[in-house]
Amino acid sequence: MKRQMVGQFPQLNIDKLSRQGFLVPGTQFDWGWNVPSIEQGNILIQVQESHLTLRYLYGLEPGETLMTEQIPLVSGKKRTWFGCPKCQRAVAILYGVNGLFFCRKCHRLVYPSQYPCSLDGEGKKYGSQ
Repeated sequence: MKRQMVGQFPQLNIDKLSRQGFLVPGTQFDWGWNVPSIEQGNILIQVQESHLTLRYLYGLEPGETLMTEQIPLVSGKKRTWFGCPKCQRAVAILYGVNGLFFCRKCHRLVYPSQYPCSLDGEGKKYGSQ
């Protein structure tokens, strides 16, 4: 079975959210994607001290809670990470596949640079011996 690539799915990048000043507890904002080959999506993100709550704008479901943690750096600053809801690993990016945001390893996603050639059904690169 052909492995799916990270660029095929919506991403929540905690570094990007932090750089743009969105990670202030008590705030909420709309976030959207325009990923080729899928419908554009929009969610409402509510920021709390230790987690983000995703509310789907056009669905009836209550949403999804994504835990965050701050880890001290040598410089004295702190870096915020997501805790993957499935494996609890600290990650910067979660990928939305079938409405669930997990890390790329839990979703079994690969980077394009890992497979620069097309893959056959057995996971071998075409043209390799």
